[in-house]
This record gives sequence, structure tokens and C-alpha cells, in this order.
Amino acid sequence: MAATYDCIATTTLNANETSVTFSSISGNYTDIVLIIDGAPISGGTSMDSNWRVNGDTGSNYSDTRWQNAFTDRSTSASSSRFGAPRSSGRYTQILQFMNYSNTTTYKTGIARSGNNEVVEAYVGLWRNTSAITSITVISGQNRNYTPGTIFTLYGIKAA
Repeated sequence: MAATYDCIATTTLNANETSVTFSSISGNYTDIVLIIDGAPISGGTSMDSNWRVNGDTGSNYSDTRWQNAFTDRSTSASSSRFGAPRSSGRYTQILQFMNYSNTTTYKTGIARSGNNEVVEAYVGLWRNTSAITSITVISGQNRNYTPGTIFTLYGIKAA
């Protein structure tokens, strides 16, 4: 079965930002994919990127990270991690939600992230059965996504 990617929305930063939100996400796709083509971060050497859906700030998120030679996890968090951008160069982050509009299961996000220093993989869980209608990307450690960073949200349609 072939699939097609439709660009739902794209945002290119013109100033430092600590978060970017995609809202009013249609339920017309099988999966959604967020791709970040990031400019080097400001305010430190690295930071966590986190995702939050539908404005939920409760303790409903958890994640597991595999980074180079170690693994760690978080539980009962108010968002789920999906990458660690660096100040040393451009980076790429890809976050995918399968069956995001299903209303009978918890939502899982699978992510890959990397640049010239680190390669990571994440799996995150939002413990809620609601369809995802908005995604907010949040920077960690009081750092910024910088001008030139491009956030693009795609919908995947089964052909």
C-alpha cells in the first residue's frame, strides 16, 4: 500500500522561540509527521525538545530515550521528549504519531533526532484516548529555537 505525504502546515522562525504550536489538525490522515530542520540553538550547548498535545499539561506523558551509548526514561511528565538539539550545527528531528485520530487507544510518538554530535531515538506516550488536534513543540532548559529553524507538519494518507 502506497502512502502520500500532504504538507499540513510549515513555520520558519524569524526570532527566538521557546515553543511552536500546530492547531486545528484534521483527522483526515492515518498518521501525522512533524519534521524540524533546526538551526543551532541559543542559550547553551544542548536542550531537550518536548511535545505536548491538545494543550494537556497534566502528568500524562512518559518517554524512553536511546542516545549513543545510554538509555534513560521519564514518567508522569507534563510533556514527552523527542530530541536534544545542539548549538554546534543544524539538526533534524522527526516525530511520528500513528493512528493519531483513533479515540480508543493511548497515543504513541516515535522520534529520531540527530546532528554531527549525537544520534537519538525516542518513544513517547500520551496516556489519553482523545484524537490529537494540536501539537506543541517546547524547548527545554530555558533555551530557544532560533531563527531559520523550520517546523513542518505532514499528514500521511493511505493510497
